[in-house]
Amino acid sequence: MTPPALGLSAPGRAAALLRGAYGVALCCAPGPIVTVVGGSAATSRERVVARVLGARHVAQAAVTLARPTPVVLALGSAADVLHAASMIGLAALDRPRWRLGCTDALIAAAFAAAGGTLAARRAAAAVPAPEPAALPGLP
Repeated sequence: MTPPALGLSAPGRAAALLRGAYGVALCCAPGPIVTVVGGSAATSRERVVARVLGARHVAQAAVTLARPTPVVLALGSAADVLHAASMIGLAALDRPRWRLGCTDALIAAAFAAAGGTLAARRAAAAVPAPEPAALPGLP
């Protein structure tokens, strides 16, 4: 088991586990989730896309839990930003999928914000505090 100092904080672990659970749900029950979120019956294509997205969430959660470096967290956050942008595009260009696109964009944006915050905190913690500069003429 990873020592707490090297692993994620409790909120970071919770976010990664939530992402993993969301991914498993998308893999196991894509139809009902897409139907509820989208407001209409999920097509076979939407179910396939939801399963692929679910697998990405599971993989990202596993990598985040296994190696929560600032780079891994930042790359995960960037993937979530790109996903949110694509869902905004879907909502803008496909009126029947507007609700699905907007909801998924918000979920992706929340994951991106969490990942970005964790990345910034991990990066800041890795930088040693600067030594106080000695002023000339002072002991």
